[in-house]
Amino acid sequence: MTQHQVAIPQSATRAVEATRTLASDFKAFLERGSLVDLAVGIIVGGAFNTIVQSFVTDLITPIIGLISQKNLENNFLVIKCSEKSTVCQTGSNNIYATIAEAAKDSAVTWNWGKFIQNVIYFLIVALVMFFVVKAYTNLVLKPKPAAPEETKKCESCLEEIHKDAKKCKFCASSQ
Repeated sequence: MTQHQVAIPQSATRAVEATRTLASDFKAFLERGSLVDLAVGIIVGGAFNTIVQSFVTDLITPIIGLISQKNLENNFLVIKCSEKSTVCQTGSNNIYATIAEAAKDSAVTWNWGKFIQNVIYFLIVALVMFFVVKAYTNLVLKPKPAAPEETKKCESCLEEIHKDAKKCKFCASSQ
């Protein structure tokens, strides 16, 4: 070793090689077309999420809300009132029209309407995903037709032989 050369520890050399390998693997991952497919899927999934959320919030829950005379997401129980509140009542017969009003008054609420709304949202997404997977399975992953049989049973010994065989290779009988 000359006076200008510096000894590099072997562990540092291994770390540099590992970094190069990681960088080349990451570059190969980015160059694959599936990354673009993944990005498109995420964007379409986000748009689908917005549509389903609007469907549930704007169309389904108001219909359900007709039963309770309130928008479904504003059905809640006051579990505990704030100590500084003078008008709060626990239970469903409270003075608050919305959860936001109750929260502003520091009331603790049990938001059962929001929960039911989110369950409906989940069920719709799960149902749509079921149909998407079912359609994909039927269209893309449909089973291939079975290949025609290449063998037949020998009439004498019942062994499997080629379907065009004139003589059985096991018992030598004519076919």
